[in-house]
Amino acid sequence: MKWSWLFAASAAVALSGCGGGDDSPPPSFGTAVADWSIDGFKDPDQCDRGGVGTFSISIWTWQDQQDQFVGEFLQDCRAFATSIDLSTGGYYGEAVLLDPDGFERTTIAPLGSFSIFGGDVVGIPVEFPANSFF
Repeated sequence: MKWSWLFAASAAVALSGCGGGDDSPPPSFGTAVADWSIDGFKDPDQCDRGGVGTFSISIWTWQDQQDQFVGEFLQDCRAFATSIDLSTGGYYGEAVLLDPDGFERTTIAPLGSFSIFGGDVVGIPVEFPANSFF
């Protein structure tokens, strides 16, 4: 009698995961979050001292065997992070800090490659060391 009850309970647990699954397709977009710092800090005073007004990130995709420019995305330097919604696929990019007039204040920081699989959030750390400033 003990074994039949144990078997019935085990079968109920095993079958509870079957059927009625979500057959909807995975999301076709995800989010890239560029997260930057200046000389290791996320201090708004660093933006002011460096004469920086804006963080600029440019992104390309290499889908279909071709590089295609996705866009340039701007954020206030003091935010130290920005979110960019992207469709699924492979990407690469670069970032730079700009002065209030839109001129580059730092060398360009390559971001390397990253992939969006859909419904995910991909962090992209970007560091602007003191020696990257002009």
